[in-house]
Amino acid sequence: MKLRYFLIFESLALAMLLGSLWGGVATHFSSETYAQFFRLLPIAPAIVVAILPILYFALPARFPRERS
Repeated sequence: MKLRYFLIFESLALAMLLGSLWGGVATHFSSETYAQFFRLLPIAPAIVVAILPILYFALPARFPRERS
């Protein structure tokens, strides 16, 4: 289940990153109206793509304490 959520969220973040990069290239060649927006937009998904594996796999699992 954890792997499924990771794959879903990582795919969404990668799709956002690739979409924003594609939009930045498209506006670069057509007009400079949204150029600054598309220069800054890929930063957020790139950060998410880098942090998601850490959040899903590097953090220890929290088990309930045993009662004695």
